[in-house]
Amino acid sequence: MLTIRRRGKNFHVRGSIRVGRETRIVKEHSCGTDHREDADAYRSKLEAEIRYEILHGRGGRTHILTIANAGLRYMARPGGIRSLDLWLLNQINNVVGDRQVAQAADAWSEFKRRRCGGLLPASVQRFRATFSAMPGTEFSLMLEMRKRGLKAAMHLWR
Repeated sequence: MLTIRRRGKNFHVRGSIRVGRETRIVKEHSCGTDHREDADAYRSKLEAEIRYEILHGRGGRTHILTIANAGLRYMARPGGIRSLDLWLLNQINNVVGDRQVAQAADAWSEFKRRRCGGLLPASVQRFRATFSAMPGTEFSLMLEMRKRGLKAAMHLWR
């Protein structure tokens, strides 16, 4: 069970979550708020996400998150994004936005085939950098590289 407590100005969450025989320890960290009801909402959401991850494996989050959702999370990052990145995200979303993050490697291959034909390598690299910067997609591409072996999967990066 996760608990919240006030430390200084903000609330912090910590505890453990047990599902079956597996237990996850959550180290104490800030909820980022000084309102108890917001901290309690954060605690419940975190607990639900961890329970889902325990039940459905590490890929649980990547199976429900789409590339379009990852793009939205990328756009909401602190400091905002540049207009070029926004345009690149729109192009990526138009082609493969409905694909799951777990399928990021295949989505990148499809995007390259459908959108990057005839582009200079530097332009393809800009698309790849933006695609990889979205939360979850870099991790999925790296998992695919491990599955296929480094040399066999290098075509995903080019």
